[in-house]
This record gives sequence, C-alpha cells and structure tokens, in this order.
Amino acid sequence: MESDTICTSLQNLGYTGPINDVVQMARLLERNDPGYIVDLSKVVNFLSLKLGSLCQLEDLVNAIEKPEEGEMFCMELAGLLRELYCPYSVLMDGPPVARLTNRENRFKLLNFLISECQAAMMNNLENQLEKCSLKTETPTAEKLKSALMTLGFSKPPSDISAKQLFNKMGVKIREILSTAPKDYPGSPLLKTSLAEQQWSQLHQLLGELNKDYKLRREMLLTRLDVTVLSFTWSPNVKSKMDEVSAIFQPLRSSMLAEPNVNISRLLSAREDVAYEEKTSSASVREKTKTPLQRMLIGEVPDRGGRATENRRPPPEMPGWQKRKPDGGGRGGYRGGGGGGQRGGGRVQGGWNQGGNSWNQDQKPQWRGRGRH
Repeated sequence: MESDTICTSLQNLGYTGPINDVVQMARLLERNDPGYIVDLSKVVNFLSLKLGSLCQLEDLVNAIEKPEEGEMFCMELAGLLRELYCPYSVLMDGPPVARLTNRENRFKLLNFLISECQAAMMNNLENQLEKCSLKTETPTAEKLKSALMTLGFSKPPSDISAKQLFNKMGVKIREILSTAPKDYPGSPLLKTSLAEQQWSQLHQLLGELNKDYKLRREMLLTRLDVTVLSFTWSPNVKSKMDEVSAIFQPLRSSMLAEPNVNISRLLSAREDVAYEEKTSSASVREKTKTPLQRMLIGEVPDRGGRATENRRPPPEMPGWQKRKPDGGGRGGYRGGGGGGQRGGGRVQGGWNQGGNSWNQDQKPQWRGRGRH
C-alpha cells in the first residue's frame, strides 16, 4: 500500500524514471544489496530538482552511478533535509551509509520529499493565481475597490450581489453627507443627460485634450530635468550628487507625463470649477508661490542692442558713380552733389540731390527724341 501511494504521487509529479511501477518501488524499499542506493539516488535527484524549480534552494542532491559514492549522496541529502527542516533526525544523524539501510527510513525519506513538492506546487499555484487576478483586474473593478476602501469597507464576500453592494454604499454615503456642512458638496457642473453620440464625442475630446496636455507636461518635465542637471555642473555640487539624487529622485518619480483625467472627473465636478480666478490673486498665489520668487537679481551690466540707439548705415553706391571722399568741394553730376555746402556734404545727401538732378535732366532729352 505504501509503495502504491509513493508510485502514484511520483507519477503525478511527472516522474518518468526507471522506478515507475508499484513492483519496482516495493523492491526498492525492500532491497538490501549495495546497489539499492544508486536507484534511490535517481528518485531523490528528481524530487530535489522539482523542489528547486518551485522554490529557491541552496542544496540539491545529485544522482550517483556507483555504490561507492553512497556516502557523498547521503551527505548531500542531509544538507537538503536540514534546509527543508525535516523532522526525521534519523535521516540526518549517524553514519551516512547506515541512515537508509532499512525500509522505514527509505519510506520516510520519499514520503517527506513528495509532500514537500506537493506543498510547494500548491503555494506556487496560489501565487500565480494571485498575480493573474491582479493583472486581469478591470478598470471598473479597480475604481470600485478604491471607492469601497475610501468608504471604509472591508473586502466584500464573493456571494454578494451588485444591488446589495451598491445599497450598502449608498447608505454609507448618506451617513457621511449627513455630518457634512449644508449644501455640500455643491451643485454638479453637468446637470443634463447626454445621448450616446454626445458621450462618444466627449470621449474623443478627452483623448485630444489628454494628448495635448501630455505633450505639455513632457516639455515641462524635460525642462525640469535639464535645469536640475545644470546645477550639477557646479564643482561645489559634484561632491553632493548622492544628496541631490536622494532629494530630487523621489519627487521626480511621482511626476508623470500622462494626465490622470477621465470622464468620472467631469461627472464629479462642481460649479465652483467654472469660476476662473486670476493667477495673481491671493488664493492662487498661496498655492503657487515659492521661496525662489523672493530672491532679487542684482544689477547687471548694460549690453545694449537697442534698435533705437543704432546709427543707420550709409546706402550702397551705384556701379556707375564713384564714392565721393569726405570734405568740401563740388561734387556730383551737374552740381547734384552737396559738397559745396559748408563743412562738406554726406554721400547720402549728394546722392539724393544728384538723383533729382539726373531725373530732371533726362526727362527733356527723352521728350525731344520723341518729337523727332
């Protein structure tokens, strides 16, 4: 009966070794020849590898090929049993080879290792189911769980209906509102019901706004990272990089680019969000002011660059007229230059006058040609 139980349990664990039926298992438990320990080591090696795949073990038992290696096998087995807190001291104390010479000790050994494998598989299955349940939790279930925790409810029983659950939540909410001030929390911002098409348009608008604000937040976070990085370039800060990281990284990790805004925010919004306040008002500045804004920048040197203080450059001369030198004298074609004036004329003035004279002299000539 014991052989049948052990053989069935090994098959359920996936054992496909040479000892795979009841007869061979019974013979393995009853054998007295030195070769029994070789076959037993192969079964123990399978169970130790199975345990190692299910939980973290430091000691594993290797299979042996010769009876002379039995002492080494028993020493490795004792290390594994101590790590598993085996209650059978006869399997770990005394002469190594003499520990497994009788049928009772062999049965205790196999039965203990098989039960440890079964327990490890059950624990591993529970962990996998818990991980799967966490991964497959829907957004609706997550919001409902958050609401229950906010209201102070414990985990609801599995047999409760949705109607019963929401009735209990409604009673709890009314109890909380009864202790709140009058007209709390105010009138909702959205007071009309929307059609299915309007809800679809609202979701589309929400997606566009989230996309836009995500880009803005990414830009602001990038500017923040670059600003903090620029402070680390200072020689005085390089020796305090660990201190800067310990202060900045926890704050930075909580700043996400993805906006946390959804349709439920619209449904829970009140009329007071429609009131716009100036950014310079006292109520807004109370939450936005920082100690850095109180720091005054001292006087800085004037770098100039004003357009009203720059002199206009002289115009370029045409290719058919040479630039006039500065100073007195008559200049220009047909007295068009302004050099005859006291102190000498500028090129710009001579060009303007010469240009007018040129136009006046040329017009009669073209008219005369036209008459011919």
